[in-house]
Amino acid sequence: MATRSHIGKRLDDGKIQYIYCHFDGYPSHNGAILTEHYITEDKITDLLSLGHVSQLDSEVSHCKAYGEEYSVGDMEDFLDGNVSYYYLFENNEWLCFDYKGEQIVF
Repeated sequence: MATRSHIGKRLDDGKIQYIYCHFDGYPSHNGAILTEHYITEDKITDLLSLGHVSQLDSEVSHCKAYGEEYSVGDMEDFLDGNVSYYYLFENNEWLCFDYKGEQIVF
């Protein structure tokens, strides 16, 4: 069973650029990878430029991309994905939200 997630960053205009990730979206996996390996704007941008992925890896080149472009929207769009976890890079830190859109500590 897949634990789906969205991974995104806040843009200068307030919108959110984000991708869908199909597998291993729980905080102990995707959350840990993001907070340990995706800590610079450049690396996060490289990840998001892949578009939607089936699985996240510590190296962008090892992520399995679907070949579909990333999405851009407001917070409502970002949190409206029928996924279990939402990861947002904002103000140089990762935030995590559960499926109800409530922020959780991870």
